Amino acid sequence: MIFYIREARRITGRAILTEHDANLAPGLLRAPVQADSIAFTEWYMDSHSCTTARVPGGLDEGKAMLEKETFPAQIPYRCLLPKGVDNLLVPVCLSATHVAWGTVRLEPVFMQTGEAAGLATALALRDKTTPAQLDSDQLVRALCERHSMVSFFNDADVGGKETSVAAAQYFGTKGFLPRLQCTS
Repeated sequence: MIFYIREARRITGRAILTEHDANLAPGLLRAPVQADSIAFTEWYMDSHSCTTARVPGGLDEGKAMLEKETFPAQIPYRCLLPKGVDNLLVPVCLSATHVAWGTVRLEPVFMQTGEAAGLATALALRDKTTPAQLDSDQLVRALCERHSMVSFFNDADVGGKETSVAAAQYFGTKGFLPRLQCTS
Protein backbone atom coordinates (compact mmCIF):
# COMPACT_ATOMS: atom_id res chain seq x y z
CA MET A 1 0.00 0.00 0.00
CA ILE A 2 1.28 3.46 -0.89
CA PHE A 3 0.32 6.36 1.34
CA TYR A 4 -0.21 9.53 -0.67
CA ILE A 5 -1.38 12.92 0.51
CA ARG A 6 -2.15 15.34 -2.28
CA GLU A 7 -2.50 18.45 -0.12
CA ALA A 8 -0.78 19.40 3.11
CA ARG A 9 0.42 22.49 4.84
CA ARG A 10 2.92 24.58 2.93
CA ILE A 11 5.15 27.41 4.03
CA THR A 12 4.62 31.05 3.20
CA GLY A 13 7.86 31.87 1.50
CA ARG A 14 9.67 34.96 0.35
CA ALA A 15 7.93 34.28 -2.97
CA ILE A 16 4.67 32.41 -3.57
CA LEU A 17 4.26 30.41 -6.77
CA THR A 18 0.81 31.17 -8.18
CA GLU A 19 -1.19 29.96 -11.16
CA HIS A 20 -0.01 33.08 -13.02
CA ASP A 21 3.54 31.68 -12.87
CA ALA A 22 2.42 28.65 -14.89
CA ASN A 23 0.39 30.58 -17.47
CA LEU A 24 1.63 32.11 -20.69
CA ALA A 25 3.34 35.44 -19.95
CA PRO A 26 2.22 38.45 -22.00
CA GLY A 27 4.45 38.86 -25.05
CA LEU A 28 6.29 35.55 -24.49
CA LEU A 29 5.85 32.00 -25.73
CA ARG A 30 6.52 30.74 -22.20
CA ALA A 31 5.62 31.25 -18.56
CA PRO A 32 7.08 34.25 -16.70
CA VAL A 33 10.86 34.25 -16.26
CA GLN A 34 12.20 33.86 -12.71
CA ALA A 35 15.78 35.13 -12.27
CA ASP A 36 16.36 32.80 -9.30
CA SER A 37 14.79 29.69 -10.85
CA ILE A 38 16.12 26.47 -9.30
CA ALA A 39 13.64 24.03 -10.87
CA PHE A 40 10.66 23.91 -13.20
CA THR A 41 7.23 22.35 -13.33
CA GLU A 42 6.02 20.30 -16.25
CA TRP A 43 2.65 18.80 -15.30
CA TYR A 44 -0.45 20.89 -15.83
CA MET A 45 -2.26 22.52 -12.94
CA ASP A 46 -5.00 20.24 -11.67
CA SER A 47 -6.74 21.54 -8.62
CA HIS A 48 -9.19 19.50 -6.58
CA SER A 49 -11.77 20.77 -4.13
CA CYS A 50 -10.71 21.41 -0.56
CA THR A 51 -13.87 20.02 1.03
CA THR A 52 -16.37 17.26 0.40
CA ALA A 53 -19.20 19.79 0.35
CA ARG A 54 -21.17 19.86 -2.89
CA VAL A 55 -23.59 22.37 -4.37
CA PRO A 56 -26.88 20.59 -5.12
CA GLY A 57 -26.87 19.63 -8.80
CA GLY A 58 -23.17 20.55 -9.19
CA LEU A 59 -20.36 18.25 -10.19
CA ASP A 60 -16.85 18.27 -8.73
CA GLU A 61 -17.13 21.67 -7.10
CA GLY A 62 -13.72 23.37 -7.10
CA LYS A 63 -12.07 21.00 -9.58
CA ALA A 64 -9.93 22.48 -12.36
CA MET A 65 -7.93 20.57 -14.96
CA LEU A 66 -5.90 23.26 -16.74
CA GLU A 67 -3.94 21.15 -19.22
CA LYS A 68 -4.26 23.61 -22.13
CA GLU A 69 -3.56 26.73 -20.04
CA THR A 70 -0.49 25.49 -18.14
CA PHE A 71 3.08 26.04 -19.28
CA PRO A 72 6.25 24.82 -17.53
CA ALA A 73 6.85 27.29 -14.71
CA GLN A 74 10.19 28.23 -13.22
CA ILE A 75 10.29 27.80 -9.45
CA PRO A 76 12.10 30.65 -7.67
CA TYR A 77 14.62 29.80 -4.95
CA ARG A 78 12.66 32.23 -2.75
CA CYS A 79 9.75 29.72 -2.67
CA LEU A 80 11.98 27.41 -0.59
CA LEU A 81 12.82 30.15 1.93
CA PRO A 82 10.23 30.67 4.69
CA LYS A 83 9.48 34.27 5.61
CA GLY A 84 11.29 35.30 8.77
CA VAL A 85 13.58 32.25 8.97
CA ASP A 86 17.08 32.55 7.52
CA ASN A 87 18.49 29.08 8.18
CA LEU A 88 15.81 26.76 6.77
CA LEU A 89 15.04 25.42 3.28
CA VAL A 90 11.74 23.71 2.48
CA PRO A 91 12.04 21.85 -0.85
CA VAL A 92 8.77 19.86 -0.75
CA CYS A 93 6.17 21.89 1.17
CA LEU A 94 7.36 24.99 -0.65
CA SER A 95 5.45 28.22 -0.99
CA ALA A 96 2.63 27.86 -3.56
CA THR A 97 -1.05 28.62 -3.85
CA HIS A 98 -3.65 25.85 -3.88
CA VAL A 99 -4.03 26.01 -7.67
CA ALA A 100 -0.30 26.31 -8.43
CA TRP A 101 0.35 23.35 -6.12
CA GLY A 102 -1.27 21.15 -8.78
CA THR A 103 1.78 21.63 -11.01
CA VAL A 104 4.37 21.49 -8.19
CA ARG A 105 3.20 18.38 -6.31
CA LEU A 106 4.96 15.71 -8.35
CA GLU A 107 8.13 13.77 -7.58
CA PRO A 108 10.23 15.10 -10.49
CA VAL A 109 9.77 18.61 -9.09
CA PHE A 110 10.62 17.40 -5.59
CA MET A 111 13.82 15.82 -6.92
CA GLN A 112 14.81 19.13 -8.54
CA THR A 113 13.96 21.25 -5.49
CA GLY A 114 15.67 18.73 -3.19
CA GLU A 115 18.84 18.87 -5.28
CA ALA A 116 18.72 22.68 -5.24
CA ALA A 117 18.19 22.74 -1.46
CA GLY A 118 21.12 20.37 -0.92
CA LEU A 119 23.42 22.41 -3.12
CA ALA A 120 22.25 25.66 -1.50
CA THR A 121 23.06 24.18 1.91
CA ALA A 122 26.53 23.12 0.78
CA LEU A 123 27.24 26.55 -0.74
CA ALA A 124 25.95 28.35 2.37
CA LEU A 125 28.15 26.20 4.63
CA ARG A 126 31.17 26.76 2.39
CA ASP A 127 30.57 30.53 2.35
CA LYS A 128 29.75 30.65 6.08
CA THR A 129 26.33 32.18 5.48
CA THR A 130 22.69 31.18 5.79
CA PRO A 131 20.54 29.87 2.93
CA ALA A 132 18.57 33.12 3.01
CA GLN A 133 21.73 35.21 2.59
CA LEU A 134 23.18 32.98 -0.15
CA ASP A 135 23.64 34.70 -3.51
CA SER A 136 20.87 33.04 -5.55
CA ASP A 137 22.69 33.77 -8.82
CA GLN A 138 25.63 31.71 -7.53
CA LEU A 139 23.21 28.85 -6.81
CA VAL A 140 21.57 29.09 -10.26
CA ARG A 141 25.00 29.04 -11.95
CA ALA A 142 26.11 26.04 -9.88
CA LEU A 143 22.93 24.13 -10.80
CA CYS A 144 23.42 24.95 -14.49
CA GLU A 145 27.05 23.79 -14.37
CA ARG A 146 25.78 20.47 -12.99
CA HIS A 147 23.32 20.21 -15.89
CA SER A 148 20.26 20.67 -13.71
CA MET A 149 17.27 22.05 -15.58
CA VAL A 150 16.23 25.44 -14.24
CA SER A 151 14.56 26.50 -17.52
CA PHE A 152 12.47 24.32 -19.80
CA PHE A 153 13.04 24.33 -23.55
CA ASN A 154 11.46 21.88 -25.98
CA ASP A 155 14.66 21.36 -27.91
CA ALA A 156 17.34 21.42 -25.20
CA ASP A 157 19.17 18.22 -24.30
CA VAL A 158 20.26 18.97 -20.76
CA GLY A 159 22.34 15.79 -20.75
CA GLY A 160 24.54 17.11 -23.56
CA LYS A 161 28.17 17.93 -22.82
CA GLU A 162 28.20 21.19 -24.78
CA THR A 163 28.79 24.32 -22.72
CA SER A 164 25.88 25.87 -24.58
CA VAL A 165 23.49 23.67 -22.57
CA ALA A 166 24.48 25.21 -19.23
CA ALA A 167 24.51 28.68 -20.82
CA ALA A 168 21.00 28.24 -22.27
CA GLN A 169 19.71 27.10 -18.88
CA TYR A 170 21.27 30.09 -17.11
CA PHE A 171 20.20 32.67 -19.69
CA GLY A 172 16.71 31.19 -19.61
CA THR A 173 16.49 32.54 -16.04
CA LYS A 174 17.54 36.00 -17.14
CA GLY A 175 15.04 36.54 -19.95
CA PHE A 176 17.59 36.41 -22.78
CA LEU A 177 15.62 33.79 -24.69
CA PRO A 178 12.12 35.29 -24.67
CA ARG A 179 10.91 33.96 -28.01
CA LEU A 180 11.84 30.31 -27.58
CA GLN A 181 8.69 28.30 -27.27
CA CYS A 182 8.20 26.33 -24.11
CA THR A 183 5.28 23.90 -23.98
CA SER A 184 4.84 20.71 -22.04
